[in-house]
Amino acid sequence: MVNSLLLLVYLVIPPTHGSLCAAEDPDFDEYRYEEAIPHCMRNVSTERKIEICLRDGIKDRTEFTVDHIIPLAFGGSNRDDNLWCQHKSLAVTGLEYQLYKKLDAGEIKQHEAIDMILDAKLGRH
Repeated sequence: MVNSLLLLVYLVIPPTHGSLCAAEDPDFDEYRYEEAIPHCMRNVSTERKIEICLRDGIKDRTEFTVDHIIPLAFGGSNRDDNLWCQHKSLAVTGLEYQLYKKLDAGEIKQHEAIDMILDAKLGRH
């Protein structure tokens, strides 16, 4: 019962609030948007995905995916503190795309997109 409760809590809450890409990151490829937000190319190997899920207490990845807490399109990094083993039922892909389009159009700033996506991923309202 306790392990099930801990798993349920973990399925909803990522282990960190993520980290941002920087020009010094090995995966940095360009600055994007009017704000000149550093962008990192996706670089998470299958082996690292397994390690991230094991770190997060998930042995069977069938119902899980490794997700960037702060999406790369919002300036997130590929560092371990920006990755979590997310249950597939918690995907916020539609919201990420909507926010990306607003960020790209200059309708919102990076910090606003990050706040909104963290609200969704962390269940903040």
